[in-house]
Amino acid sequence: MSRLGGSGLSFGVFGFPVRVEWSFFLIAFFFSAFDIRRALLWIVVLLPSILVHELGHAFAARSLGAQPEIAIHGFGGLTAWSPAREPSRLQSIGVSLAGPGAGFVLGVLLLVAAIFAGYEITTSGFGGAERLRTALLLGIWINLGWGALNLLPILPLDGGHIMVEMMPGPPRTRRLWAAGVSVLVAVVSGLVLWRIGLVFGALLIGYFGFQSGAILVSTWRRERAEAGGRIVEQAMARLRAGDLAAIDDLEAEARRTKNATAQGRLKTVVVEVLASIGRTADARDRLASIPGQVSPSLYALVALHEGDPTAFAQLAEIAQTQPSAEAGRLLGLGGVRAGRTGELPGIVAAIDPAARPVVAAEVAASVGTHGGAAGQLVVDQLNRLA
Repeated sequence: MSRLGGSGLSFGVFGFPVRVEWSFFLIAFFFSAFDIRRALLWIVVLLPSILVHELGHAFAARSLGAQPEIAIHGFGGLTAWSPAREPSRLQSIGVSLAGPGAGFVLGVLLLVAAIFAGYEITTSGFGGAERLRTALLLGIWINLGWGALNLLPILPLDGGHIMVEMMPGPPRTRRLWAAGVSVLVAVVSGLVLWRIGLVFGALLIGYFGFQSGAILVSTWRRERAEAGGRIVEQAMARLRAGDLAAIDDLEAEARRTKNATAQGRLKTVVVEVLASIGRTADARDRLASIPGQVSPSLYALVALHEGDPTAFAQLAEIAQTQPSAEAGRLLGLGGVRAGRTGELPGIVAAIDPAARPVVAAEVAASVGTHGGAAGQLVVDQLNRLA
């Protein structure tokens, strides 16, 4: 099965699977102003030029034991390859350079052919037959001009991949810094191309710069999320060891994170712990002040710790009318706190059969963890309902 997906014309070249996507032909007609003859000329010149470029990558990747696949699409090409062993940085750079290198060879051959054919090279193109002049000019520009632009340090161009391998640090750090450099280079080079009249090149470089900016933002967000995850793990470990000062770290992370799910989970932990150690006023304050959505059962659990005689009934009602794993977990905690674990199997049995197994499993887990040996009979009854 192809690693590249998509659809189009498929064939093989030198043992490499090649697919030309339909977008390639659509873009050719678009940039030829829907003139069939111009579009055919564009396809005849551009298709082999891109293929030669990708074959350069493919042969280099094959030398490392990979089985590359090539896709040609509307804005260029892609060679997918996965070697049996992780390549060194130098090997990765070699694969990245092989594509433009193959294009440069083809471009020089076209340039030499034009010179030997007696065409006069001018700033406007070649003298002689218009169609051949246009084809040669286009071929030379694609293979030499675009090949040079492709070596700019901008992701996802080959120059961008080379830049990633040349930077210090672990892979993620290198990619983050490379994305930042890509944005700066894309802005500058895009403006230069625009000023000299290469509008399409400027737009394409601008698009690549936008992609690099997206990589930069997503990587930064992932780094922050992982850093927050490490803080939470450490704080939870301290909390399990009895260090109540960890509550402050969990609260700070709940206020900092923008992830709604993580925010609600951390808020729940902070409120539960504060209520369980008798700091019900602080728990009620955190319910109001920490951002994030939590189960209504959490409010009932705090009320139970405050001594509200109706709180356990509220927990049972919520579990039955709004059944969820969280409602079941908090119902179990409430049953243990109120000393009413014996009533839990009956409450769970009244829940809609479709939602009952999830709730029963969570109630059983809470009772099994916090109910001690006396709760084992209840756990067995709940497990039969799960």
